[in-house]
Amino acid sequence: MNRRFLTFSFWGAVLVVLGIAAFLRLWKLNEYPQGFHYDEAVNLIVAREIAFQGARPFPVFAAFNGREVLYYYLSALGMIGWGSHIITMRLVSAFTNLLTVALTIGIGRAMFGGKRGVIIGIIAAGFMAISFPQIFIARQAFRAVTLPLMQALCFWLLLRGLRQDKYTIWLALAGVSGGLTLYTYMASRLWPLWLAFFMLIYIWGQQKQKMWRFQQAVVVGLFFFLTAMPILKYYIEHPDVFNDRLSQLSGGEEAPSYAESIWLHAKMFFIKGDPYIRYNDPQRPYFDPIGGGLFLIGLGVCAWYFLRTKPSLMKASYALILFSPLMIIPSILAVGGMPPSHMRSIAMIPFVFFLPSLGFVQLGTWLQHISLSHKRKLLAVAILAVFLGMSWQVQRQYEHWASLEELYYLTDGDMVAAGEWLSENSDENTLIYITSLHYDHPSLQIYDLTGENITYLLGDRFYLPPHNQSAYFVEVANAPLAPIFMPYAQRFGEPEMHYNQHGQWAFTVYAYDGTQALSSSDSSTSESIGGWLRLNKTQFSDAISGQSLTVLTFWEIIASPPYSDLTPLFQLETQEGDVLDRVEPYSARTNFWHQGETLIQSVIFDIPPATPPDTYRVRVAWVGRSTDNYIGRIDQYGRFAGIWSDVGQVKILRSAEYPNPNTLDIPIKKSADFGSVQLLGYNALSAELRPAESIKLDLYWYAETKPTHQTLKILGYDENGTEYVWWEGAPVMNRYPFTEWEAGEVVIDRHRWRVPIDLEGGKYTLWLAVDDQQLMLGDVHVANLTRIFERPNPMNELNFNFGNIVQLIGYDLPTSVIERG
Repeated sequence: MNRRFLTFSFWGAVLVVLGIAAFLRLWKLNEYPQGFHYDEAVNLIVAREIAFQGARPFPVFAAFNGREVLYYYLSALGMIGWGSHIITMRLVSAFTNLLTVALTIGIGRAMFGGKRGVIIGIIAAGFMAISFPQIFIARQAFRAVTLPLMQALCFWLLLRGLRQDKYTIWLALAGVSGGLTLYTYMASRLWPLWLAFFMLIYIWGQQKQKMWRFQQAVVVGLFFFLTAMPILKYYIEHPDVFNDRLSQLSGGEEAPSYAESIWLHAKMFFIKGDPYIRYNDPQRPYFDPIGGGLFLIGLGVCAWYFLRTKPSLMKASYALILFSPLMIIPSILAVGGMPPSHMRSIAMIPFVFFLPSLGFVQLGTWLQHISLSHKRKLLAVAILAVFLGMSWQVQRQYEHWASLEELYYLTDGDMVAAGEWLSENSDENTLIYITSLHYDHPSLQIYDLTGENITYLLGDRFYLPPHNQSAYFVEVANAPLAPIFMPYAQRFGEPEMHYNQHGQWAFTVYAYDGTQALSSSDSSTSESIGGWLRLNKTQFSDAISGQSLTVLTFWEIIASPPYSDLTPLFQLETQEGDVLDRVEPYSARTNFWHQGETLIQSVIFDIPPATPPDTYRVRVAWVGRSTDNYIGRIDQYGRFAGIWSDVGQVKILRSAEYPNPNTLDIPIKKSADFGSVQLLGYNALSAELRPAESIKLDLYWYAETKPTHQTLKILGYDENGTEYVWWEGAPVMNRYPFTEWEAGEVVIDRHRWRVPIDLEGGKYTLWLAVDDQQLMLGDVHVANLTRIFERPNPMNELNFNFGNIVQLIGYDLPTSVIERG
């Protein structure tokens, strides 16, 4: 067979493989995949800032848990040439992966040399070209696509350099590209170990040239370290960024164990793959049955040649290929990330594709012994036909998966469509209110919209725009508006529904032209919160013990606060101040509030089981959360009026079904019968008290039958046995006497009263008394306090009243001169 024919065959095979790979990665790239996922949109925004806004994140983009930057700079170059578009990002990914396929051919030739190396490289590239996971990653704007490219480039340059008999630029470039690998994706962090493993196997066993090979390794390592030094230094100085993403993927209660993760990843290769539809055709393994069978044969071939080959470059290459499946260790460790994960296993690319390639070559060797050697051209045509058939099949499978309705929503297709509509129909003076799963949703930020005019609605709040201000309210399918807010959304105008290519709902637009006021103030107070917002009104849902209570508060925006996270803290309390539940809605972008807007805040309280029927109060305080600055109330005269505001009072009704007493979380369980009621337990008392100090006592009761009239007392006995009545009355601070209870009712009787102000200090034993029956609760110590009741004579007299609680009668100020410092 002449050399010209071999050359023609080689380039023909290369063009077929690369042509198929290009087709599968570029065909309908503007249509599939659908949408533009949150993570992809983040990447576009960062790349756009680098290309056009002068941003230079290096070596890590610290936001979003820390992201390596190489992909961003490659994408920025693409944007300079092709524009800041979604398709630009995906073209960068496609050509990055296509170049990795081409390098795989070069690696095979460099590892094994000659005709055999060419065949192995082309077949490995062929498997990679039609690999569903590789087609997926090549059509997404994910930075992970750069990891296989840099690994392949590093290894190809390294092989070229190691075959030279002198120091060459190849070794230096191999070190540089190896160092750049750390700037690609999280899974690259083990690449230095695999590179060192390869070099160790290569050098180990060398006799005459061991020192020379060691010097070559030093050259590679030096340039690797110099290139990687900025990112290594960054991770040392910012261990939180290095560990943050790893900690997010660590195991939770429902995560599989590490042993289970190993088994799941073992099955990933050719039995059952990534289960998450967002990243894979669910359960589809990495290799199809043909590839899986050849993968197993390739493992055996690699092990055979590794054990039998003398120390050489080829032996080290067999070692790297043999152990390449172990490069998925980062994915194995990420047990909290729905293992197995094809994308987090990407560090094994492209080396793992040499396993089915070696299996295929070995299978061809075996077939030569059954009289097929004289039919090579026919066999080549058959192989080409099978390859084209597999390519056509995977293209159909990918297009079927990429067009799934579910995937449209998982890739934020609804938000992308809404953003595109808004970019065409709104202007810089239009306010936009849009439901979202995230604040500052990147899939919306990629469009040219005025950021200060966008308000994200995350489920527990809604806004009505100011009068005379045009606005859009947009409800996207991924984040439907809570039904409680729908009557207010309909005030904007008639809904205009938009659908995706599947005929499914994508988003709805409500347009407000600003001509008619959408809200009116029912406020009877002139108080404000920091001068920025004022409570207009409050609405309560029905409140039943053991169930949830929904509270709607309506706030008039007076001015934009200086805080970006002005956060309300809501509390459901008894009349005495015991907190039954506390809710802190998440807040962001509050510094973009607009004067005249109405904020409708929804809060859902969980009313504890066994809460007795009574009137309870709802209170709120506002805080700049990042600085923990509590914002004061300002009265009509501009004076400070306190921190907490009363939102309103709500009547909690008795539940038709009473809780099982055994389900209550009772701090001290101590059963005692008091006639028609049974005490189940109580809370621990404070060991140290002062006269007039408030004391908290919760009693847990169960009424076996309809209770009769009984009087409840708290008695204190001093060390001499003298009795003092600390409190006397009916349950729930005299508001829910025993006679109003029903048979079978369970009640948490919350008390808060004060230690008698004239009580002498010392040790007291507290007893609970119900009529003539008593139960010891425990010992407390009351401190001795010296009180002054004679009015002093201050140097400067005043008469200033603080809320009818205390009065400032004067002050003393030294007459001596105070020096600075």
